[in-house]
Parts: sequence; C-alpha cells; structure tokens
Amino acid sequence: EQQRILNGVLEHTDVLIYAKDIEGRFVMSNRALEQIAPAHSSLLGLTDHDLFDQQTADDYRRNDARIMGARESQVFSEEVVHPDGTVHTYRSTKFPLIDEAGEVLGVGGVSTDVTELTAARAAHAEAEHHWRALIEQSPIAVTMVDADGVIVFANTEAALLFDRVKDGKAGKDDAELFRAQMLTEMAA
Repeated sequence: EQQRILNGVLEHTDVLIYAKDIEGRFVMSNRALEQIAPAHSSLLGLTDHDLFDQQTADDYRRNDARIMGARESQVFSEEVVHPDGTVHTYRSTKFPLIDEAGEVLGVGGVSTDVTELTAARAAHAEAEHHWRALIEQSPIAVTMVDADGVIVFANTEAALLFDRVKDGKAGKDDAELFRAQMLTEMAA
C-alpha cells in the first residue's frame, strides 16, 4: 500500500525526483524529470553527460560529488534547458544515499522549478528600486509611519522640512513633529 502511494506521488508531482549511483547513473527518476530530459523516456542507466551539454553535466556531477564527499544534504541553484529551449532555474536539494553499513551508494535529489519565483523576485526588486528612487527624489516631503505613529522613513525633503536629524528629532511621532514645527513657525 505504501509503495503504491509513493508511486502515485512520484508519478504525478511536477517536482523532479531522482537518485543516482556513485558513478552518476540514474537508478530512479520520476515522470516530471523524464518529461524535460532530452531522452523523454526512462533515464535508468543514463548519466547527466548522456542528457545535458558538457558544462551543465560537469556542474551537476560536481554538485553530486560534493554531496557524497560531505555526506550531508545541500541546496543548489541549478539551470536546466527544457526541450522547448527555455532555461529554467531549479532549487535542488541533494542528499547522500547511504546503506546500512554507512557506505555512500549515491545521491538523491528533489528539484523544484523556481523560474517564475526568481522572475517575480527580480521584478519586485526592480519595482522597489524605482519606487525608492521616485520617493527619494521627490520634491514633496514623504514619510512612512508605523502603527505606533513613529516615523520609520522620511525622504530628503521630509528630513529638511522637519530638520529632524540636526535637531535630534528622529523617532518622534507625527504629532510631536508637527507640534514642534508649528511652535517654531509661530515663534518666528
């Protein structure tokens, strides 16, 4: 029953799941990996060098050797060219496969396609950069206040308006700053 359930998981997940022996030959791969591999069929007995270009295969083999040598799991970012020519980025968790006697049999791995996540993070970082540049260069004073009313961000114009930094008013809440500003203006 457990084997049937495991086979169902391996068959239907979109995560790449695989195991290789110490020589780098696939001893297990799921359908998701077989669908993106150039062979499009069973990978059993094949190596990364049978499936990928020299540089990519060497990188994968180097990562596998590092896992087997260290005898501990590690996470890598690895790129795979899909059959349609698109390059996908995978977050690969690899771990040593060890027998009952403590000998390393090979390496196992689970690789998740993070291409969309990576692109979304890059787009978010770019938008954040543009937003910060816009706010910093704005001729209008802009502040951000936390839930307690404490100013957590002020652009250059806001800092000049309140002269907070010079007068040691950083961290004051809006009411205090406006009150101090009004008193200063009334006294002038």
